[in-house]
Amino acid sequence: MTPRRFWESHTIAECQAVAERAGTNLANFRHIALYNGSCSAQLARRLVEASGNVLTLEGILFGGAEAA
Repeated sequence: MTPRRFWESHTIAECQAVAERAGTNLANFRHIALYNGSCSAQLARRLVEASGNVLTLEGILFGGAEAA
């Protein structure tokens, strides 16, 4: 799942919890999700783990490249 789809399908509290578990803040996650903000591969991996693998590495790093 891409960060945008995650953002749109989860509450702000859920997004904030994922961001905090990944070691970033809600504003940065919002920037990544809504404005195609870039992030390091390390942060992308942490976001995947923090979301319980709902977010995908491909979705974060390459946008629309999601598995069906």
